[in-house]
Amino acid sequence: MKNKINFYKDIILRISENSECLSGTKVGAVITLDNRIIAEGWNSPPKKCNAEDCYRCNNKHESGKNIETILCQHAEQGAIATAAYAGISLKKGAELYCTHKPCSSCATLIVHSGIKKVYYINDYVSVYTDIIFKKAGIKCLKIE
Repeated sequence: MKNKINFYKDIILRISENSECLSGTKVGAVITLDNRIIAEGWNSPPKKCNAEDCYRCNNKHESGKNIETILCQHAEQGAIATAAYAGISLKKGAELYCTHKPCSSCATLIVHSGIKKVYYINDYVSVYTDIIFKKAGIKCLKIE
């Protein structure tokens, strides 16, 4: 089990290097099903948009503040969207590995997508994430 987690940890750290976010926060995620990677994502602007267009990054907002002004999608959103675009259902016990603990918006999306377990490396302060996961019965575990 520990080898599997470390394997995915290495991959999400590598995937996070694709981030175009100007804030410097590099976030990567993979979704697995039956111990196979089925989707990946990193924080970057949507297709045909540029990171330079992001109001939040250009105005140096504190992490977790003014998130409604973010142009970039979160890594978790990107991974879930990639699975949806490919027609892959996540409702059969998919797991998410992410460099950062999901925000409450991503937690809601994770619940609705069917992901059953979340692993993360770095903490992220979000008042509702733990509440959302607990009520939905989703395990959220920090990777040491």
